[in-house]
Amino acid sequence: MKGSVLVALSGGIDSAVSALLFKNRGFKVTGVHFNFFPGNETQQSNLDRISETLDVPIIRKDAIELFEDEMIRYFTRFHLTGLTPSSCAHCNPHVKYKLLLQVADEHWIENIATGHYIRLKKEEGLFRIYKGKYPDKDQSYYLWGLKQDVLSRLITPLGTYNKNEVTGIARKNGLGFLTGKKESRGLCFAQGRTCDEMFVDYIPDLKKNIRPGNILNKEGKTIGRHKGYIYYTVGQKRDLEVDTKDKLCVAKIDAEKNILVVEPWKNLYASEFMVTDLHWTHSDDLYKSENIQVIIRGFGLNPGGNCRLGIVSENRIKVYLDEPAWALAPGQPAVFYSGERLLGGSIIV
Repeated sequence: MKGSVLVALSGGIDSAVSALLFKNRGFKVTGVHFNFFPGNETQQSNLDRISETLDVPIIRKDAIELFEDEMIRYFTRFHLTGLTPSSCAHCNPHVKYKLLLQVADEHWIENIATGHYIRLKKEEGLFRIYKGKYPDKDQSYYLWGLKQDVLSRLITPLGTYNKNEVTGIARKNGLGFLTGKKESRGLCFAQGRTCDEMFVDYIPDLKKNIRPGNILNKEGKTIGRHKGYIYYTVGQKRDLEVDTKDKLCVAKIDAEKNILVVEPWKNLYASEFMVTDLHWTHSDDLYKSENIQVIIRGFGLNPGGNCRLGIVSENRIKVYLDEPAWALAPGQPAVFYSGERLLGGSIIV
């Protein structure tokens, strides 16, 4: 017996195949499913079939209250301050992996595991995240906030697989009923709702607190009206009622003054920007790593080439890009790599 492992089971194919791979390698496998929102009978049915097919017990833990307190508060706070949140990057360290470690300790289980497509390596006493072997499935971008207490016990078996291989393994081992399930996209807690509908649900007195305001051009002249700043993000072109024929995008959101600043799309390129809320696997990576690249997902376009980092203060760094990025949205993560090794991450300010 190789040891015990607690696998976070979502009811989908990736986590189920992860549990199967551990069984085949001789681990004592226990599953855990975190219930973050009410309902979803199809998911519960899938979990029952996974448990029966793999002969794996599943712990079911109600996490609705924690999820609402942590994630909904984060989602609304960012939007109300004019920022663009990255819910998955926040959820992983503050909810999902926090709970996974907690349940493993409660049940005296040695290792924890998920179906994320990443690789882990121990180097000079530290556990480091590496990109998944196949770029189209790499999920390291959303895991930069994980600390050593998690990484030292985490096993991720899918880091060297691609999706077709995982699907093939599922079909050969009685998990074919999972292969028709669509990949999850967007916010898991949206549950089919639009962002506008979630604002109604989560922001008290929405119409009273969020009002229409002015749209300004870069010279400060009022050229239109917006329906409420929370409904926009940097780079957005739709829903802008402006008195001009120019093709303009949101360049800045000022929540305090309730204004949007718009500019031509070409003006949204930036070669430098500031980040805060830094998390690095090792502080020496700031000084010793070579050929550092940065990945910025979200509405804009990732920069190409490398970047240089200038330390402004203990929790603030200025990033200088070799090639400019487009539509950098404050609130989104900037995640740093050296080759395939994840160095750390931060939040754009």
